[in-house]
Amino acid sequence: MAPMGGEDNTTLIEFYQSRGLNVLDLVVLSGTHTIVKATCGSIQWRICNYNKANGVIKNSIDDKYLEYLTRKCSVDGPHIIFIF
Repeated sequence: MAPMGGEDNTTLIEFYQSRGLNVLDLVVLSGTHTIVKATCGSIQWRICNYNKANGVIKNSIDDKYLEYLTRKCSVDGPHIIFIF
């Protein structure tokens, strides 16, 4: 069982402690799911459909970061790898 993603810090700490883990374990395991590699192909749909998408997607991308990704991942552009 894993956290669902909407928990606050206290709930996450309690969740990990209930499984015999500590705060360092929480940080390390959370970090491995935060820092990932992605190619333009894996995020292209979201970039291209940003203005057409529902509010959850629309409001979750910083405007300047969206501009950067749009420039780097144009439909005709190369398949660049990003580290998130």
